[in-house]
Amino acid sequence: IVEVPVLDGAGEIRNDRGVVAAFTSSEGLPHNVVSAILEDDRGRLWLSTGRGVARLDPATGEVRAYDTRDGLPSNEVAFARCRRRDGTLVFGGQDGLVQFRPDRFGDDPFLPPVVLTGLHLADQPVRPGPG
Repeated sequence: IVEVPVLDGAGEIRNDRGVVAAFTSSEGLPHNVVSAILEDDRGRLWLSTGRGVARLDPATGEVRAYDTRDGLPSNEVAFARCRRRDGTLVFGGQDGLVQFRPDRFGDDPFLPPVVLTGLHLADQPVRPGPG
């Protein structure tokens, strides 16, 4: 028996026996209204909302939200969805289609260091003071 979880409009993952878990913005979803859901080859659910896309792993409960800071053309990704034969997930949004292969999609935990190499004020260089 294979149980396929479904996220309903109330933010609850359900199977044929009832509620398995509830997910809202408190658990990391970008918005409490989910417009579309697609499942990837690893069983993770990709949720489109009016505030970006979220990846939800039903096995662990881990949620990762993506928005324009991650490369989405718009946070309004809530109109349509499909999964192509090659595993590509496609979501329609306010500014067009977003498509990606989840198996080739990774988070980069490296945060580059910020280094100031110069400062200009009113188009004039500012020199560091003593101290």
